[in-house]
Amino acid sequence: MNTRHTCIAVILTLSIPFMLGGCGDGSNGGYGGSTSRVSASDIGQGLEPGQFALDISGFVVSTGDYQGDVPAARFQPWNYGSSRERAEGYGGRQEVEVWNATGPYRIWLLTEVSRDGGDTEDASAWVQLPPDAQAGRTYPIRSTRMARHGEAYGGLQRHDMVWRDGSHSLEGEVTIAEIGEHLTATFHFDNGREDEQHTRVEARVYRVPFMPRGEAFYTFTRDGETTEFAGRVNRHSQDHRLELMSEHVHLRFPPRPEPGTYPLEPRRDDTRGVVSLSAGGRFDTVDGTVEVSENAGYYTINFAFTTQGQDEVSAEGRFEWIAVP
Repeated sequence: MNTRHTCIAVILTLSIPFMLGGCGDGSNGGYGGSTSRVSASDIGQGLEPGQFALDISGFVVSTGDYQGDVPAARFQPWNYGSSRERAEGYGGRQEVEVWNATGPYRIWLLTEVSRDGGDTEDASAWVQLPPDAQAGRTYPIRSTRMARHGEAYGGLQRHDMVWRDGSHSLEGEVTIAEIGEHLTATFHFDNGREDEQHTRVEARVYRVPFMPRGEAFYTFTRDGETTEFAGRVNRHSQDHRLELMSEHVHLRFPPRPEPGTYPLEPRRDDTRGVVSLSAGGRFDTVDGTVEVSENAGYYTINFAFTTQGQDEVSAEGRFEWIAVP
């Protein structure tokens, strides 16, 4: 007997990100932002699209621009984590499911810093925006532990997470001028310390482009049981090989995959341009194909297959917003 399990089925209709960015009434459970009149042009003075201005002062001091090989400014979907309720009503957040189309979102700014006059090192100043964050509003920023549901939280940490400022008394504000395909915002916070380790962070970001994550939407059937799946795709690229992993379907591409149509088989064959399939079962043969298309640096990968062998598995759907290796 067939059964169907629906995993966030409504998300299946949200194949294009940014559609819902900035929607909602901004109430955010009573702790949401206040109205702001700051414009994108005000925030962007002296900046080109994609640029930011960041000043860190005090115990930690910004000393120069980040010189690494990843984008210095990243605006992307990120988990809005839960927290337990604390004294005076702080905390008590509920975790929110993350999607390209609906968020929540986070901004990361990478820079070079020095702590207490020591050697320079890379660090990240970041702000996790609340669910349903909207343009034209200002939201309180607190520490990760103290932010209420509907508030933003942020921090300052070394890029490799070796150290971070975890001060519970961190406070500040983030003002959003535009959010969607780009983020324009200004934020400030300090760690609330009154000793020699007091640190303050101030930043402006101007039209930083959104970086979508890989997502999967497909119908998956195994031994007569069908699931409508919507979830994340993990991407791994090494030696020009591309591996894409979701809960049920795992695809391994040959070196330097190009847009086009590929046959599916249980084992990869680079000489014949075959894509190998893992699908949570044991099977001898696969009848199916993968079609790869590219747009603006991202792949959309449509697939359909049926297996034959010990386990009967079939699936049809797509991976989308897969960064081209």
